[in-house]
Amino acid sequence: PKKYWPDGTLDFLAYDIPKSNRSNIRNIVCSTDKESGEYSFSFYYTLPPSDIYQNIDAENQSDLIFAIEPGRSRDDGTVNFNFKHLLSSILFEVGDIPDEPVVINYIELANLYGRGNVVIRYDAAHDYSYSWSYVALPAEVYTQSFRDVDGNGGTDYVKDNQLLTEDPWKTFFMIPQEFQDSTLLNVSMSVSGEELPLLSIPLAEVHSEGNRGWSPGKQYVYRISYKR
Repeated sequence: PKKYWPDGTLDFLAYDIPKSNRSNIRNIVCSTDKESGEYSFSFYYTLPPSDIYQNIDAENQSDLIFAIEPGRSRDDGTVNFNFKHLLSSILFEVGDIPDEPVVINYIELANLYGRGNVVIRYDAAHDYSYSWSYVALPAEVYTQSFRDVDGNGGTDYVKDNQLLTEDPWKTFFMIPQEFQDSTLLNVSMSVSGEELPLLSIPLAEVHSEGNRGWSPGKQYVYRISYKR
């Protein structure tokens, strides 16, 4: 239906999330403060679970984007949304693979926050800030299997310098957070048909000094190598 502009201005606050994931977001509240020039919206978000044993991979997760465009008048014409990414994208690649069959069975991110409330603020200087308050303890586990890397069925052997997901959007989209000492990266793999012991390392140990977590809108690529 046709809508009409008021005499003043309108503030636009928008978000987009794939339809399959919309039930994971609720309690959306938008607010504006004309005097301070601060605009914000908040909501509760639950990261969709993944379970390797139930054949539910992290690719069922999805990104979440948002935009705030305040103070638009009828003379501005079309309102263009400059969307930002809220979650943290986590990808994996392999390197230094020996000349023998190597299979990545699954990768697991363990002991993380999986739900919480977030407030996104946008001020007069056009800067965004994010505030997460997490719900429950950091005990969630998220998995991704890689037995069918090319999507053709069956078990695939990984290749050197290979991104483990052909589609870069089929990956982990995690809630931004600081790592706990118990936050782990676990990798299950086999070489020449032999299952190796589970590789487990604290995530904080593979990040640079002073960077113990994931930030909103950033993508992190972890490289997995194997040498005899």
